[in-house]
Amino acid sequence: MNKKYLIILFLILIIIVAGLSLTKGKKGTPDDTSSNIENNGNELQVPQKIIQSEGINITVTKVNYSKVGFTPQVVTVKVGETVSWTNNTNKGMWVASNVHPSHNLYPGFDQLKSVGFSGEFSFKFAKVGTWQYHNHLSPGETGEIIVTE
Repeated sequence: MNKKYLIILFLILIIIVAGLSLTKGKKGTPDDTSSNIENNGNELQVPQKIIQSEGINITVTKVNYSKVGFTPQVVTVKVGETVSWTNNTNKGMWVASNVHPSHNLYPGFDQLKSVGFSGEFSFKFAKVGTWQYHNHLSPGETGEIIVTE
């Protein structure tokens, strides 16, 4: 009988240690601050800022590309922050600064290639200003990044 209780106690301790080790790795991760909205039957995410606290702080603002274009269409970030675009369509996405097709409004702000569904592009903004951009493959789909101090 004592052997049976020892085995049960040992198994309970293993479960507790395993549970603690799984939750220990979650420290320092940001809460999920995204929220979803419905738009013409498509689920879109509103902008999401992610701040990671290990070492340096990194702020990423998310922009979604869907059949209605870029959402949100206007984003405000601070110098040094990153904007990340995600393609949620079956057509190509190629983010590039205006003016089409030269993309020279903000040199370097050009994806340089198309990505398909779930493809991403990120750009770190180093200059203060208002920067218009478009999908190079569909220039009528536009957005704007406002970069402040």
